[in-house]
Amino acid sequence: ERTSMNYAKLKVPGTGVAKCPVLVVESARQRGEGEGMSKISEEFEAWGDKMAADTSVQKEVFVRPELVQLPIWTEPERVLPNAMLRSALFGCARARRFVKELRLIACWPDTEIHFSGQTFNQFDEAVWMQIVHLFRQQGEPEDFKVRFNGKPFARTLGRRGQSGNDVVQLRQSLIRLLGGVLLIKYKGIEYGGSILNDFTHDEDRGHFVATLNDKYLRLLSAGYTRADWETRKALPTGIATWMHRYVLSHRATRNSPHRIGLAQIHELSGMGSQLKEFRRQLKLTMEKLQKHGVVLEWQITSNDALEFIRPPKRFRQLN
Repeated sequence: ERTSMNYAKLKVPGTGVAKCPVLVVESARQRGEGEGMSKISEEFEAWGDKMAADTSVQKEVFVRPELVQLPIWTEPERVLPNAMLRSALFGCARARRFVKELRLIACWPDTEIHFSGQTFNQFDEAVWMQIVHLFRQQGEPEDFKVRFNGKPFARTLGRRGQSGNDVVQLRQSLIRLLGGVLLIKYKGIEYGGSILNDFTHDEDRGHFVATLNDKYLRLLSAGYTRADWETRKALPTGIATWMHRYVLSHRATRNSPHRIGLAQIHELSGMGSQLKEFRRQLKLTMEKLQKHGVVLEWQITSNDALEFIRPPKRFRQLN
């Protein structure tokens, strides 16, 4: 075969017509032996220079997204950025509210989070954590699309995954994650957008494709917490799962126990109940976490603060 160069007119919306080269490949039988590729290469280069200098032609450049450097975690673990974790973003209130305009929510002193949309809860957090886990399992695709089947996915969350209702709840969670708008400022960098960019659902096959927003994956590199998935699934969804990963986000040693006022952690949890009821449920939760080996010791101090220490690192089981 041999190649030659022709030109064609290319319509560019809003800019008129541009002349561009078309590479023509013909068989040697049709044209006979001809000159090589050098002339073609020269014409392409000349055309490229001309187009680059022509400001009347609109040019679109595809920029490959910067690669996201994910932290390392094991198969039994799931991860969550500390900026999201130590806040009321994935709260434990049973009732949902719709926030019409961006509103500041309770968060850690080094973080500022504004949110609008239908409020997230601990189920939504589990859905996002599992999607992030699958993203890494599937080789961290460049388009940030994660593929999964609804019922098996529901089972990984601790659901039975045998009824259509589990898939309905999963779909509703994806809609909330897609519709909620976040504005997070953490360590001098501001992130804006939804946690999910889009998703598709094949109802006949039960397949989902969810596109992660890479901006929030980048929050992992600024600080993250690893949590054992089986321990989380063994805990009641709500204040227990919220406290599970909150505890794990702090060192909390015997020499330096973690202490926080009940009023502050009540606000951070987004529970919404009266402080008296929160105190009662917190005590039950800390007993459960101690039973699972997540905390070694804990107490409610006389000045109404929660204080806890975690097991020494060398004695910790994955929790």
